[in-house]
Amino acid sequence: VWYTHDEERMQLIRQGQRFSLRMLGCKLRYAVMRADEHKLTAPFEQDFAGYEEPHHITQILELSRPYLPREGAHGEMVISVGKAIWYYKKGAAGVIDISPFSCMNGIVCEAIYPTISSDLGGFPMRVFYFDGIQANLESDLEIFMELANNYHRCRKHHPPKNRQLLIDGLNKNQQQTPKLSFSRQRKSRSPV
Repeated sequence: VWYTHDEERMQLIRQGQRFSLRMLGCKLRYAVMRADEHKLTAPFEQDFAGYEEPHHITQILELSRPYLPREGAHGEMVISVGKAIWYYKKGAAGVIDISPFSCMNGIVCEAIYPTISSDLGGFPMRVFYFDGIQANLESDLEIFMELANNYHRCRKHHPPKNRQLLIDGLNKNQQQTPKLSFSRQRKSRSPV
């Protein structure tokens, strides 16, 4: 819901309607949704301590930017990538992404997760596809849990030295997102 609301806001800005009745309606909907969310979650505030969600969807979108910028990719995949990094920053020992069989969002995330995992010092990330028949689910989960436990033990003693964006970046004082370069130099081939 927060993502679709923010997409509507961005679309209005792109259309030159930053100061319009439609934008006013968008901002009013946002205020009402935030108030409703607060009323619904307030009784559970102590239960959710330590499991807080980001204050704004743009925090998640900024975390996914180096891998899937919102301007080029839309939908659930951007949220999944950003949320995986969010959980890493919150201290999780791994992330499991569950998708229906042949889901395009899951396929895109699965292609990007190895790079993110590497950037985060081997942070375990796994996509599980469900089609109603899971032959090896239990053994796959056992393997993932072993990886997560090992990562957690190693992270305590040796925090990963990864890209500054993912360790220190995107705090409230940071105004600009650092740009990351994923280009690789080609090895020159000698003529044969």
